[in-house]
Amino acid sequence: MREEDVKRPLRTPAKLRPFPQVSGMRRGTVPTLRELGISKPKQKLNLPDGRVAKGGEEAALSYLRRHAATVLPDQLAPWFSLGCLSLRESYWRVKKAMHKQAATFYDELLWRDFYRYSVSLNSSQ
Repeated sequence: MREEDVKRPLRTPAKLRPFPQVSGMRRGTVPTLRELGISKPKQKLNLPDGRVAKGGEEAALSYLRRHAATVLPDQLAPWFSLGCLSLRESYWRVKKAMHKQAATFYDELLWRDFYRYSVSLNSSQ
């Protein structure tokens, strides 16, 4: 696989289909975790430097903008693991900021996915 094989991220859609109706919910409101019957998660997004990160795409993109020239995939792992940040989006942002060092970032993304795939094949769930 070559670096050129990394597809560009998809554009943000102008409009989304509405969510299915949940009983007791008004259209246009976002249900709370309690309303969905989910307790507040205890898991935190821990960064490699020991700081606790804020979750969500906005926080992930903000971190990536500030650190694009020096960031490594393991620093973005909390957001990758929760689906807050796209691998494609982060790759192209890092490539723009780092130019030649983007190949190292790309290689680490490949190893990350290979490792996750290998673990998923060999895990005894």
